[in-house]
Amino acid sequence: MGKVTCGTCVYEEKGICVIKKTKTKPNKRRTCDKHCTDTKKIKFTQEIPTTRRPEWFWDREERRRLRKEFLENLSKSMTENAKKEVTIAAPKDPKHPLTGDLSRFHTTAGTEENKKEK
Repeated sequence: MGKVTCGTCVYEEKGICVIKKTKTKPNKRRTCDKHCTDTKKIKFTQEIPTTRRPEWFWDREERRRLRKEFLENLSKSMTENAKKEVTIAAPKDPKHPLTGDLSRFHTTAGTEENKKEK
């Protein structure tokens, strides 16, 4: 038989092996051919709470495929939104079809008179 602990043996009483008539340490692991496990001596410790990972965590290829699909759908929706914004914000002035009328903007540079003074 392999290595066992004397503390779980039927023949161990108060640190003494009844068969071998020797003093033993109950938690020490040793080889013994006469060992017989006593289930009453086995003490169960408190169960440690565990959190398990979800099933999708273990399938990397599936996650990659789903992420790729999500990014493709996102880019499609963004391009569609951009097209809608372009059609909405398109300038309607026939004289200035690309930029619209820019007369509402004023220059930050000085006038010709200011340039001459310097």
